[in-house]
Amino acid sequence: MKFIIYLLNFCLFLSILFGYNKKYDPVFQSLGRRASNQILQALDSTDLDMICSALKRVGEIQLKEALPKVKNLIGMANPSSFSGKESLKASYKDIFIIGIWALGRIGDEKDAEIIASYFKDAKDKEVQLNIIKALGELTNSIVAINELNNITTKITDERLANVLLDSILKHNSKSSILFLLKMQSKNSFSKDFNNRINEAIINLTKYGKEEEIETNK
Repeated sequence: MKFIIYLLNFCLFLSILFGYNKKYDPVFQSLGRRASNQILQALDSTDLDMICSALKRVGEIQLKEALPKVKNLIGMANPSSFSGKESLKASYKDIFIIGIWALGRIGDEKDAEIIASYFKDAKDKEVQLNIIKALGELTNSIVAINELNNITTKITDERLANVLLDSILKHNSKSSILFLLKMQSKNSFSKDFNNRINEAIINLTKYGKEEEIETNK
């Protein structure tokens, strides 16, 4: 019973995370590491829904063997590659978004640099949001926390700011404190969100890790 409740909660989390479900999701939810070859083969499918479901599963079970394929799919689906081709951009957007999240789940420091590089060109808020989430998954990456810290200087949208704060807190780095103070000083956010920032600063001051800081000039 507890497992069923956990599974339902996890499915709810995924629906919030991605905002939709694909028709192949139930099939891939049943596949574990022993079926890794099937998941890898699905990443080569011509069915875009199947690729999305396979990418989700790669991220969920952290299938690192899929890393080259995931990076290739992200490069292929990059929205900036479809300038003037809006229908194609829309078709591949889901692959890019889920691929970025999966890369955050299975990648390393070099992959954090790749994910961070996409934020500079991202105009779509949903794409920006999922890049931020992906950087939050790379909790052992100095590059990831540095990029998240730098993003605090660029964001005024409170929905993005909430996701950004969640991702920063996953890293639990004292290097974020000054950035959060500056973010709060913009007076761009609601009282409730500023209270969230206050709580985050207190927790990071007490329990945060000491890490290097690198800012964009």
